[in-house]
Amino acid sequence: MVAYARPFTKFQVTREERLAPLEQIPPPTHLAEFHQDALDLRNKMIGHKDATPAQRHTTTPNVVLVHITSKTFELHTTAIEEMGAETRNALKELCAYFVAHCEKNLRPLTKAHFSEVMRHAPGVYQMVISEPPVDWIRPFQLLKPDTG
Repeated sequence: MVAYARPFTKFQVTREERLAPLEQIPPPTHLAEFHQDALDLRNKMIGHKDATPAQRHTTTPNVVLVHITSKTFELHTTAIEEMGAETRNALKELCAYFVAHCEKNLRPLTKAHFSEVMRHAPGVYQMVISEPPVDWIRPFQLLKPDTG
């Protein structure tokens, strides 16, 4: 659910710019309600465990639990929802639809830059938004935690 919702949710592209790549791309009409439910579930239950329901829903998506100790209390939310077969099938269809959309729209970009990317040796690389002459594909190195 989180991975599905990510392209419709704004994220930082540069320090100044936030972008939701598929925000303006509508889902197929017969899947529009499932699409919105997936985004609502991500925003209210999975990504942010809210105690308030999303629009179009009449019940609280999560249960609020009160943990009481001898000195204080804490509030916790927990999800109680289960995904039904109809929703799972709709999400599979939505994923196929949006993957096909992305592949179609990325094809000209990948075709234009194929030889530039493939000049690198096999391995894992990081794509970096940069201005020339800085290389925009660099070998990837996992950062080590600062132990100092």
